[in-house]
Amino acid sequence: MKFTTAALASSVAVLAAASPFPQAHIAESTSFGPSKLIAEAPGTDFDGLPLQAAQGGIIIGAEKQNASCGPEPQEYAVFQLNSASELSLYTANPIQVFYADVSGMGQGIIRYTTGAQQPSRYGERKGFTLTEEDNLIWTFPGSNYTNGFQACGPALGAKYSVWLDGVTNPAGYTNCKKFTVRAEPVENPVKCMYTE
Repeated sequence: MKFTTAALASSVAVLAAASPFPQAHIAESTSFGPSKLIAEAPGTDFDGLPLQAAQGGIIIGAEKQNASCGPEPQEYAVFQLNSASELSLYTANPIQVFYADVSGMGQGIIRYTTGAQQPSRYGERKGFTLTEEDNLIWTFPGSNYTNGFQACGPALGAKYSVWLDGVTNPAGYTNCKKFTVRAEPVENPVKCMYTE
């Protein structure tokens, strides 16, 4: 299957049109140190819950995320965002870095790789940033197209998996709910290794 630049641009335009952040104002400082990411979705069963990381993706509502964090289990993921707009998990080596794929096949999926693993063919590592309101968003690199997030369920081992919010019912889901993500600094963070 041949995939063209025009098709990718078309996918990005569709994602941007559905975004609740069409003209997001980017914060002066767009990076943050070790932080929990909290879902803000009033009226939902996941409002106020921390985002988790497991099996290469972001999830919400898992009883156990099964990360290796030392002697005490930790049921939330710790994230960090660098000045190059790359979102990663707070880990020792090997590093675990996120990418988003907004192609027609990716439909806004968000995944992470471990160590030398490469993202999907159309996966973009850069583009995560903070708004002036401290909400995490994703902007297609080199454009003004921005996206928030949606929780789609049920997910394997959790209530929801997290996707960019531009495609209605990605991967055939029918129960997706848009939400915002707030970064909350973690005191004394523990480096974990999250499942692939």
